[in-house]
Amino acid sequence: MKVKLSGEVRLLEQAAARLVQQVTTELPAAVESHTTRKARRAADVRWGQAAARLVQQVTTELPAAVESHATRKARRAADVRWGRAAARLVQQVTTELPAAVESHATRKARRAADVRWGRAAARLVQQVTTELPAAVESHATRKARRAADVRWGWAAARLVQQVTTELPAAVESHATRKARRAADVRWGWAAARLVQQVTTELPAAVESHATRKARRAADVRWGRAAARGEPRGSA
Repeated sequence: MKVKLSGEVRLLEQAAARLVQQVTTELPAAVESHTTRKARRAADVRWGQAAARLVQQVTTELPAAVESHATRKARRAADVRWGRAAARLVQQVTTELPAAVESHATRKARRAADVRWGRAAARLVQQVTTELPAAVESHATRKARRAADVRWGWAAARLVQQVTTELPAAVESHATRKARRAADVRWGWAAARLVQQVTTELPAAVESHATRKARRAADVRWGRAAARGEPRGSA
Protein backbone atom coordinates (compact mmCIF):
# COMPACT_ATOMS: atom_id res chain seq x y z
CA MET A 1 0.00 0.00 0.00
CA LYS A 2 2.83 2.40 0.89
CA VAL A 3 4.63 1.55 -2.36
CA LYS A 4 1.53 2.36 -4.38
CA LEU A 5 1.03 5.67 -2.58
CA SER A 6 4.64 6.73 -3.08
CA GLY A 7 4.40 5.84 -6.79
CA GLU A 8 1.21 7.84 -7.16
CA VAL A 9 2.80 10.80 -5.34
CA ARG A 10 5.81 10.74 -7.68
CA LEU A 11 3.53 10.60 -10.70
CA LEU A 12 1.55 13.53 -9.37
CA GLU A 13 4.71 15.53 -8.72
CA GLN A 14 5.99 14.88 -12.24
CA ALA A 15 2.65 15.89 -13.76
CA ALA A 16 2.57 19.04 -11.64
CA ALA A 17 6.12 19.92 -12.75
CA ARG A 18 5.18 19.49 -16.41
CA LEU A 19 2.11 21.67 -15.94
CA VAL A 20 4.12 24.37 -14.20
CA GLN A 21 6.67 24.25 -17.03
CA GLN A 22 3.94 24.66 -19.63
CA VAL A 23 2.34 27.63 -17.91
CA THR A 24 3.78 31.03 -19.07
CA THR A 25 3.09 34.42 -17.47
CA GLU A 26 3.86 36.55 -20.60
CA LEU A 27 0.81 37.87 -22.45
CA PRO A 28 0.82 37.92 -26.27
CA ALA A 29 1.63 41.27 -27.89
CA ALA A 30 -1.49 43.37 -28.46
CA VAL A 31 -2.55 43.80 -32.09
CA GLU A 32 -2.04 47.43 -33.24
CA SER A 33 -5.30 49.08 -34.30
CA HIS A 34 -5.80 51.36 -37.34
CA THR A 35 -6.13 54.46 -35.10
CA THR A 36 -2.86 53.64 -33.30
CA ARG A 37 -1.01 53.18 -36.59
CA LYS A 38 -2.46 56.46 -37.93
CA ALA A 39 -1.48 58.41 -34.77
CA ARG A 40 2.02 56.89 -34.79
CA ARG A 41 2.59 57.87 -38.44
CA ALA A 42 1.37 61.43 -37.79
CA ALA A 43 3.74 61.70 -34.83
CA ASP A 44 6.60 60.43 -37.01
CA VAL A 45 5.79 63.09 -39.63
CA ARG A 46 5.73 65.88 -37.01
CA TRP A 47 9.00 64.74 -35.47
CA GLY A 48 10.56 64.50 -38.94
CA GLN A 49 9.49 68.09 -39.80
CA ALA A 50 10.77 69.40 -36.46
CA ALA A 51 14.08 67.62 -36.97
CA ALA A 52 14.36 69.02 -40.52
CA ARG A 53 13.77 72.59 -39.27
CA LEU A 54 16.30 72.07 -36.49
CA VAL A 55 18.89 70.76 -38.93
CA GLN A 56 18.21 73.69 -41.27
CA GLN A 57 18.68 76.21 -38.45
CA VAL A 58 21.83 74.55 -37.16
CA THR A 59 23.44 74.10 -40.59
CA THR A 60 22.63 77.59 -41.95
CA GLU A 61 22.71 80.07 -39.05
CA LEU A 62 26.07 80.87 -37.46
CA PRO A 63 26.39 82.96 -34.29
CA ALA A 64 26.84 86.65 -35.12
CA ALA A 65 29.80 87.02 -32.76
CA VAL A 66 32.13 84.73 -34.73
CA GLU A 67 30.82 85.46 -38.24
CA SER A 68 33.36 87.30 -40.37
CA HIS A 69 32.79 89.45 -43.44
CA ALA A 70 33.80 86.63 -45.78
CA THR A 71 31.43 84.25 -44.00
CA ARG A 72 28.55 86.71 -44.29
CA LYS A 73 29.30 87.23 -48.00
CA ALA A 74 29.41 83.49 -48.64
CA ARG A 75 26.23 82.95 -46.60
CA ARG A 76 24.34 85.63 -48.55
CA ALA A 77 25.45 84.09 -51.85
CA ALA A 78 24.32 80.69 -50.55
CA ASP A 79 20.97 82.20 -49.51
CA VAL A 80 20.49 83.55 -53.02
CA ARG A 81 21.34 80.16 -54.51
CA TRP A 82 19.06 78.40 -52.04
CA GLY A 83 16.30 80.89 -52.89
CA ARG A 84 16.58 80.11 -56.60
CA ALA A 85 16.71 76.39 -55.91
CA ALA A 86 13.67 76.68 -53.62
CA ALA A 87 11.79 78.60 -56.32
CA ARG A 88 12.57 75.89 -58.85
CA LEU A 89 11.62 73.21 -56.33
CA VAL A 90 8.34 74.96 -55.56
CA GLN A 91 7.63 75.15 -59.29
CA GLN A 92 8.29 71.42 -59.60
CA VAL A 93 6.34 70.45 -56.49
CA THR A 94 3.27 72.53 -57.33
CA THR A 95 2.66 70.75 -60.63
CA GLU A 96 -0.71 69.04 -60.57
CA LEU A 97 -1.10 65.34 -61.26
CA PRO A 98 -3.81 64.25 -63.71
CA ALA A 99 -7.19 64.05 -61.97
CA ALA A 100 -7.85 60.53 -63.21
CA VAL A 101 -5.04 58.90 -61.17
CA GLU A 102 -4.97 61.31 -58.19
CA SER A 103 -6.76 60.02 -55.12
CA HIS A 104 -8.32 62.05 -52.32
CA ALA A 105 -5.44 61.30 -49.95
CA THR A 106 -2.91 62.39 -52.59
CA ARG A 107 -4.75 65.68 -53.21
CA LYS A 108 -4.95 66.35 -49.46
CA ALA A 109 -1.24 65.67 -48.96
CA ARG A 110 -0.32 67.77 -52.01
CA ARG A 111 -2.40 70.73 -50.84
CA ALA A 112 -0.81 70.59 -47.39
CA ALA A 113 2.65 70.47 -49.01
CA ASP A 114 1.71 73.41 -51.26
CA VAL A 115 0.68 75.47 -48.21
CA ARG A 116 3.92 74.65 -46.39
CA TRP A 117 6.09 75.36 -49.45
CA GLY A 118 4.17 78.58 -50.14
CA ARG A 119 4.79 79.89 -46.62
CA ALA A 120 8.46 78.89 -46.76
CA ALA A 121 8.84 80.54 -50.18
CA ALA A 122 7.11 83.70 -48.93
CA ARG A 123 9.46 83.94 -45.96
CA LEU A 124 12.45 83.27 -48.22
CA VAL A 125 11.36 85.89 -50.77
CA GLN A 126 10.80 88.41 -47.97
CA GLN A 127 14.34 87.81 -46.71
CA VAL A 128 16.01 87.79 -50.13
CA THR A 129 14.17 90.71 -51.80
CA THR A 130 15.53 93.99 -50.43
CA GLU A 131 13.60 97.16 -51.15
CA LEU A 132 15.39 100.03 -52.87
CA PRO A 133 15.13 103.47 -51.20
CA ALA A 134 12.72 106.02 -52.65
CA ALA A 135 14.17 108.14 -55.46
CA VAL A 136 15.93 111.30 -54.20
CA GLU A 137 14.73 114.57 -55.73
CA SER A 138 17.42 116.04 -57.91
CA HIS A 139 18.63 119.65 -57.79
CA ALA A 140 17.02 120.47 -61.16
CA THR A 141 13.66 119.10 -59.98
CA ARG A 142 13.79 121.15 -56.77
CA LYS A 143 14.77 124.27 -58.73
CA ALA A 144 11.91 123.83 -61.23
CA ARG A 145 9.39 123.16 -58.44
CA ARG A 146 10.47 126.29 -56.51
CA ALA A 147 10.24 128.43 -59.67
CA ALA A 148 6.72 127.11 -60.28
CA ASP A 149 5.78 127.95 -56.68
CA VAL A 150 7.10 131.51 -57.18
CA ARG A 151 5.14 131.94 -60.43
CA TRP A 152 1.93 130.71 -58.82
CA GLY A 153 2.52 133.05 -55.87
CA TRP A 154 2.90 136.08 -58.19
CA ALA A 155 -0.22 135.09 -60.13
CA ALA A 156 -2.17 134.78 -56.87
CA ALA A 157 -0.87 138.18 -55.72
CA ARG A 158 -1.99 139.81 -58.99
CA LEU A 159 -5.38 138.14 -58.69
CA VAL A 160 -5.81 139.42 -55.14
CA GLN A 161 -4.77 142.92 -56.27
CA GLN A 162 -7.39 142.85 -59.06
CA VAL A 163 -10.13 141.52 -56.81
CA THR A 164 -9.68 143.97 -53.91
CA THR A 165 -10.83 147.42 -55.19
CA GLU A 166 -10.51 150.48 -52.97
CA LEU A 167 -12.83 153.52 -53.11
CA PRO A 168 -11.28 157.06 -53.05
CA ALA A 169 -10.88 158.44 -49.51
CA ALA A 170 -12.49 161.85 -50.32
CA VAL A 171 -16.01 160.49 -50.95
CA GLU A 172 -15.81 157.59 -48.48
CA SER A 173 -18.19 157.89 -45.53
CA HIS A 174 -18.03 156.12 -42.19
CA ALA A 175 -20.55 153.47 -43.24
CA THR A 176 -18.68 152.92 -46.47
CA ARG A 177 -15.38 152.47 -44.62
CA LYS A 178 -17.04 150.06 -42.19
CA ALA A 179 -18.56 148.05 -45.04
CA ARG A 180 -15.29 148.12 -46.99
CA ARG A 181 -13.28 146.87 -43.99
CA ALA A 182 -15.73 144.03 -43.43
CA ALA A 183 -15.57 143.22 -47.14
CA ASP A 184 -11.75 143.39 -47.03
CA VAL A 185 -11.70 140.92 -44.16
CA ARG A 186 -14.02 138.54 -45.98
CA TRP A 187 -12.17 139.01 -49.28
CA GLY A 188 -8.88 138.46 -47.42
CA TRP A 189 -10.09 135.14 -46.08
CA ALA A 190 -11.41 134.17 -49.52
CA ALA A 191 -8.10 135.25 -51.11
CA ALA A 192 -6.13 133.23 -48.55
CA ARG A 193 -8.21 130.16 -49.33
CA LEU A 194 -7.85 130.90 -53.05
CA VAL A 195 -4.07 131.25 -52.75
CA GLN A 196 -3.94 127.98 -50.87
CA GLN A 197 -5.94 126.26 -53.60
CA VAL A 198 -4.03 127.93 -56.45
CA THR A 199 -0.57 127.18 -55.06
CA THR A 200 -1.35 123.52 -54.41
CA GLU A 201 -3.98 122.38 -56.88
CA LEU A 202 -4.12 122.97 -60.62
CA PRO A 203 -7.56 123.90 -62.05
CA ALA A 204 -9.36 120.73 -63.07
CA ALA A 205 -11.67 122.32 -65.68
CA VAL A 206 -11.80 125.55 -67.70
CA GLU A 207 -14.46 128.06 -66.55
CA SER A 208 -17.28 128.25 -69.07
CA HIS A 209 -18.63 131.46 -70.64
CA ALA A 210 -21.88 131.27 -68.63
CA THR A 211 -19.97 130.86 -65.36
CA ARG A 212 -17.74 133.86 -66.12
CA LYS A 213 -20.79 135.97 -67.08
CA ALA A 214 -22.65 135.08 -63.86
CA ARG A 215 -19.55 135.72 -61.74
CA ARG A 216 -18.98 139.14 -63.31
CA ALA A 217 -22.64 140.10 -62.75
CA ALA A 218 -22.32 139.07 -59.10
CA ASP A 219 -19.13 141.15 -58.76
CA VAL A 220 -20.94 144.19 -60.21
CA ARG A 221 -23.86 143.75 -57.81
CA TRP A 222 -21.55 143.37 -54.81
CA GLY A 223 -19.56 146.42 -55.91
CA ARG A 224 -22.70 148.57 -56.13
CA ALA A 225 -23.91 147.33 -52.74
CA ALA A 226 -20.52 148.10 -51.21
CA ALA A 227 -20.61 151.60 -52.75
CA ARG A 228 -24.05 152.21 -51.20
CA GLY A 229 -22.73 151.06 -47.83
CA GLU A 230 -24.96 147.98 -47.55
CA PRO A 231 -23.37 145.13 -45.58
CA ARG A 232 -22.45 142.13 -47.68
CA GLY A 233 -24.93 139.27 -47.42
CA SER A 234 -28.13 141.38 -47.14
CA ALA A 235 -30.80 140.68 -49.71
